[in-house]
Formats: sequence, C-alpha cells, structure tokens
Amino acid sequence: MKFSIIIVTYNQDFNRIKNTLKSVLCQKFTDYEIIVSDDGSDCNHFEDIKRYLDDNHVTAYKLISNKENQGTVRNILTALDASEGEYIKDFGAGDMFYDADSLGKLNDYFCKTNCDVCMGLFRAYYYDSS
Repeated sequence: MKFSIIIVTYNQDFNRIKNTLKSVLCQKFTDYEIIVSDDGSDCNHFEDIKRYLDDNHVTAYKLISNKENQGTVRNILTALDASEGEYIKDFGAGDMFYDADSLGKLNDYFCKTNCDVCMGLFRAYYYDSS
C-alpha cells in the first residue's frame, strides 16, 4: 500500500467528514487506505462513515475510536500506529485535496525525489451552503 490517508476527527459534523471522504474517493491514484481516527467524540459518526464507504465500494479502511479525548497529536499517533502505507497524508475533517490528481502528483514527487517528507502549497476556502 502506497498511502495511508488519515482523517482525524473530534465532535465533527458528518458533512465535513463526508466532504473529506469525497475528496479522497475522487482521486485518480487509488493505492491507499483510509483511516478515520476519532478522538473521543460524543458522536463519532462511524455508522454513517461505514455506510458511505461501503456504498462507494471502499474496502481498505479502518475506523479507530479513542474512548476519551487524547488531543490532536495523540489522535494522529494512534492512526499512525494502525497505518500500513509507505507514506502518510493526514487531514482534518473538512479538508480536501485540491483536485483529482493531487495524490498522484504527490506520489510522483516522492518517487522522483526519493524524499521522506514533503510540504506543498494549500488553498484555504470557505464553504457557504447557500
């Protein structure tokens, strides 16, 4: 497995999580697993997440539920312990890839440079449902 896509959550609205999942699922590069790690939320939305991923024929995913809030860093570390990918891409709920080629470009960069870590530009947005 090339990438582990980690999505960390804590008391997030399901629509924000779903937007992130949609962004991952539209990637043309598909050698990845999805790990959703929840940090002790009152409602982790795992039933909705599982249904959404199953409906989209995703089988390479893990749902991790921390019993109590550990903080963002420990939540990420918990997900890292469960990851099987060669590389990690982490997201907060609501974050999205820029376009359908983002993960492929990231993979190409890693292969071309043989680097262990890379950073890139990002675009901030505000989503107004109206």
